[in-house]
Amino acid sequence: MSVRVWTSTAVRVRGAISCVEVSADDAAALHAVCLHAGVSLPEVGRSGLRSLCGVDEGVVVRWNPTRVTLMAHGAPVVTAGIEAAFKNAGAVVDSTATIRERFPEARSLVEACALEVMSRCASGSCVDILLEQVALWETEAPLLSERDAVYLGRLLEAPTVVAVGRANVGKSTLLNALAAQSVSVVSPEAGTTRDRVGVLLDVDGLTVRWLDTPGVREGASAEEGLARRLAEEEIGGAALVVHCGDAHHGWLDEAWLGSVDVVRCSTRGDLGAVEGAEVATAAESGAGVGALSRCVRERLVPGAVLGAAGRERWVFHPLLASVAPRG
Repeated sequence: MSVRVWTSTAVRVRGAISCVEVSADDAAALHAVCLHAGVSLPEVGRSGLRSLCGVDEGVVVRWNPTRVTLMAHGAPVVTAGIEAAFKNAGAVVDSTATIRERFPEARSLVEACALEVMSRCASGSCVDILLEQVALWETEAPLLSERDAVYLGRLLEAPTVVAVGRANVGKSTLLNALAAQSVSVVSPEAGTTRDRVGVLLDVDGLTVRWLDTPGVREGASAEEGLARRLAEEEIGGAALVVHCGDAHHGWLDEAWLGSVDVVRCSTRGDLGAVEGAEVATAAESGAGVGALSRCVRERLVPGAVLGAAGRERWVFHPLLASVAPRG
């Protein structure tokens, strides 16, 4: 009797749901092991809510006589408990299942890779691009450049955007306007934000990890100085810095920002524009917020690259590098 058990991609990326796959040589072996492990099987081609080995309750899908998927909560302790129950029942827990085994419904390696990547896309717009890519990989379309592939990679994993500026220039108000809800404390008193405030935002179709950092001012307390150092650490790993300034406070010296890409945003538009700004906002009224979103998205994932993704093949998964033409 040979029964193999492995977990799908979802648990590896810490998703809310993990899928435990069970595959056997024949239907009798599958039924025997599942019964011993504590899982009642539905009929072939059906699904149902079942107890999962006494450690969880979830959906069980019977794809065919010898293959079943257990959909459990994504907590590692739940997955480990299910795997342990099957191991005690005589199954082999295998962490080396190929991508084609994990996605048997896929018609090709490219489609299997796309299905795996879709499970962890940060930006919803990436799904449509991946569907186009499955078709493109069946053609002789040229490959995207490595630079453009880096841009598109930001659709898979949310890039970090760090907002910096002098104290009380409206960074927190701007964040709340972008999020369309209150996620950062706003006060007329300078220095209200004393630590990083992070939130996932949709900026013109791109999901970013936006960090609102403490305002920089002279004579800052030791606590605010520590907060600034924490912000500097984030800037080191940021894909983009939004440098905020208003007509009263102007800009910071950008030397401390290093080589990171910068967008200068004039805030508090009621006070007037700031020379050198690429985009101007008045967050309390919403003016310019959409323009800032478009500017950030364009800087991180240019529209021209999004267009090219519909014409050129993108190596969006490491396995595709082995089938991509060289030279």
